[in-house]
Amino acid sequence: PGSYTVRLVFTEPDAATRLGGRKFAVRLQGQSVAESLDVLAEAGGQMRVVTKQIAKVVVTNGTLTVQLAAQAGATLLNGLEVIRAGLPLDPLPNPARVPGRM
Repeated sequence: PGSYTVRLVFTEPDAATRLGGRKFAVRLQGQSVAESLDVLAEAGGQMRVVTKQIAKVVVTNGTLTVQLAAQAGATLLNGLEVIRAGLPLDPLPNPARVPGRM
């Protein structure tokens, strides 16, 4: 239990995916983080990282709940970082790319 900053990391790994081909809603602890996330569109291409950083996420029962609801194609989540409130946060890389790919 406690308060956290949560980073959800997404990247489109499939070179065959087109804009709008994979869209989904993201909820964290029952609260909307993204209504219609199209990672390919937001990142600007395949193998580019999109990170959603959500501060002050309260966990009361020992369980952090992440829900992904498909709107087109399949959902994906490539990484999850959970940082207890009060600890320092490393800056996010910019531009974010997956090393060694494309």
